[in-house]
Amino acid sequence: MRPLSAHDEALLAAAKAAAAMSLPSAAQTTRRARVINEAIARHAARQRRAVPRLTVAGVVFAVAGAASATTAWLALQAPTVIVVAADDRPAATSSPATVHGGRAAPRAAPTVVADAASMVVSAPATPGSARETKDIGTTATAPRAPGRAAVVPTTAATPTILAGATSDGVPSGVAVLPEFHEDRPGPLTESSFVADGAARAAADGADDDARALRDRCVAGLRVRRDRAALRDCRAFGQRYPGHEAARALAFGAGGLAEELGALTEAVDAYSRAILLSPLVGATGDDALLARARVHAARGDDDEARADLRIYLRRAPQARDNVEVVRLARALGLSSR
Repeated sequence: MRPLSAHDEALLAAAKAAAAMSLPSAAQTTRRARVINEAIARHAARQRRAVPRLTVAGVVFAVAGAASATTAWLALQAPTVIVVAADDRPAATSSPATVHGGRAAPRAAPTVVADAASMVVSAPATPGSARETKDIGTTATAPRAPGRAAVVPTTAATPTILAGATSDGVPSGVAVLPEFHEDRPGPLTESSFVADGAARAAADGADDDARALRDRCVAGLRVRRDRAALRDCRAFGQRYPGHEAARALAFGAGGLAEELGALTEAVDAYSRAILLSPLVGATGDDALLARARVHAARGDDDEARADLRIYLRRAPQARDNVEVVRLARALGLSSR
């Protein structure tokens, strides 16, 4: 037998290897397919069990999460609020931003509550004044020392004395508080700051004189109780009408004048207290009633009726007051 060549030996080895690698039978193929299908089915079942179920706790947590998200969103939409609290000392403004009834000297510094969107400043009610809210744009306020006369330009109406009779039957010479007309102030300018600084310098120089005159008036009302006290109080009110004490001292001088029987001086003092009072205030209302009483004592019934009518319009809650009822009957009026 002829020996095989190297090429033939390689072919024979390849044939043996091919014979060893026989194809799987049909049964083996079917078994393998079943195993694969079962594995696929088990995997699908595990996937179905992994899907989260809707439970009550899940609903509660979902609703709570949505509410928290909504609250956070709304908070982001709200305007920024800036609260600046001032002390309780009197304050003056550097522009016509804060005006109480045409007067430029509020009794107390306002608490400023401004929101970034509208810059609305709200001044809470002070003794003798009504609560007012004004849109002042970017106007700022500056504190002043107590007792200093505040010089502030204003576009508001001021109290006037009628020159003749009106539709209400108010006779000549009766002080009437006007309606408050509020105009939006213009922007702050350099000239307004210069003028304000000059006014403050002048007020500083007048502080000593104002304090001395005020002290003489107070001493006269408390101790002397004479006509000299009336003169001191009248001089103080005429020279420093913007002073924080002018209104109360004028009212006190009216009471002293009544006590002394100086009815003309009493009418003058009560009229000054009315003119220096805000539109709504206890001092102004009391001065109206007191002046009506003095007019009646002088026999000036027309003036007394006019004052009493104005008083009852401004203070309707006082209709049942004993003094009001007595005065109304004496003047032939009804307190109702």
